[in-house]
Amino acid sequence: MAEAEEVISDAARHATVFAQDLWRRHRTAPDTPPTVVLADVATRLDLLISAIFGCSYPIRRAQLPPRATFLSIVFKRHQKPRLRRQIPATNGVSLWLPPDSQLTNVALATRLYRVMALQQVIRARRGSATIVNQGQTPLLADVALLLEACAADAALATLLPGMTGSIQTLRREALAARPPLSQFPEPRRPLEQFVRQLLGSECTVSPGGIPLTDSPEQSLSHAQRIIRDLQLVPRVSVNAISAPFRWYVTGGPGNCALLPMTTYLERVANKRV
Repeated sequence: MAEAEEVISDAARHATVFAQDLWRRHRTAPDTPPTVVLADVATRLDLLISAIFGCSYPIRRAQLPPRATFLSIVFKRHQKPRLRRQIPATNGVSLWLPPDSQLTNVALATRLYRVMALQQVIRARRGSATIVNQGQTPLLADVALLLEACAADAALATLLPGMTGSIQTLRREALAARPPLSQFPEPRRPLEQFVRQLLGSECTVSPGGIPLTDSPEQSLSHAQRIIRDLQLVPRVSVNAISAPFRWYVTGGPGNCALLPMTTYLERVANKRV
């Protein structure tokens, strides 16, 4: 016989599930088709992951990126366009997925959520998240993570061949959601073109001679070669880098006086700019 505490907790769980379902059914206007959200499929995703890999990963809601500060807008203009939506991610322990698919097609949204979840599990098992904790330069880490994403897609397609079509669908959706190339500063366009090349390729084959790696260490090693061969290092002129500094330091586009950030802020505080 179940203990009283178990009965109470089980009743509370059922009441919570009922309340969540009721809220989801009425969260949009009657004439607006509801979109599929993470809460609709999280339980099934967890069961699927447990059935395939024999373990469970906490599934969490991905958060919006932090709003740009004034200093980042002024001094990091070469990093535009900025991320404005939630994206899937993992730290090797938990999975973060977009809270809203923005899709009213239940079948399609469920397929994409399934792919996103399994992709992140493969990356977590590979240890892809360790790349960002090794003190790499942002460019090297970005390229290595792209290689990890490709390798994870290939591994998922090998493990579950029936997922290949869904992986390609998600790639097409991601490619279509990319900002126009014209919005990227000139120094960042080679990297963006590399991203588009990967998204436009088949997940089961090596895209354009780019290797499918077996580990994050291999991804880092190949990323160095790719950066060199494809000349992905941004070639930003001194004028382009120092423009915000020149304007605020000299009061106009005259002499090129590139100051460290700490010195510049010090002068602003002392009103000597």
